[in-house]
Amino acid sequence: LSKGTTTLRNCAREPEIVWLCRFLNAMGAKIEGAGEDCICIEGTEKLCGTKMQIPADRIVTGTYLCAAAATRGHIVIENAPEGELDAFLQVYRKMGGQYEWKSGKLIANGAGIQFSVPFLETEAYPGFPTDLQSPLLAVLTTVPGISRIRENIFENRFKICSELTKMGAHIEVRGSEVKICGSRLKGCRLRAEELRGGAALVIAALAADGESVIEGVPFIRRGYEDICRDLRYLQAEIYMEDILSV
Repeated sequence: LSKGTTTLRNCAREPEIVWLCRFLNAMGAKIEGAGEDCICIEGTEKLCGTKMQIPADRIVTGTYLCAAAATRGHIVIENAPEGELDAFLQVYRKMGGQYEWKSGKLIANGAGIQFSVPFLETEAYPGFPTDLQSPLLAVLTTVPGISRIRENIFENRFKICSELTKMGAHIEVRGSEVKICGSRLKGCRLRAEELRGGAALVIAALAADGESVIEGVPFIRRGYEDICRDLRYLQAEIYMEDILSV
């Protein structure tokens, strides 16, 4: 609604930005360059109402794929965001997972996952998303062999490593890189300190022997409508205590 033209440079290119611009344009905004490095906005006097279906969340989709991968399970995800998870699915297939798109559904089978990832680095979209780095790290703790990840986007993405080591994971952090040696995990009491790391602890707990208790639930709830409900649909034994006090 500002007068004149506003130019944004060095813009994020993630699909969420594109969807936001589509929504605003449907309301009468004049935005060009969504999904590119430079976005131009021509001010208008007013916006009008519109109707839009909220798109599927690619990070939630990737999280549930990681949950199935860590447990070597099978999963069907309806309305998955096709074309937005290519970097992740490439890694999934290299680990031995199989998937196909069919009638708007993503059908994935993690039974064959057994190969480590020699080297992976997070990148701006369409590269491997930093928000799926922690969930993938949790999966790799269950995969035989040595895997390495370099985090290029955010600091402190390896907070969960100390929690995973409590479960028996063999992890070595050196600056922005982490080395993971696959092992068998055991359940224990854990604490989430941020959103994606908390989801990663849930994934590790699903794959671990015995029971795990994860504190710091509010962090996880920020990014997932009802992660416990969804995982129970997949036959996971998971529930949330004291939900009314969260």
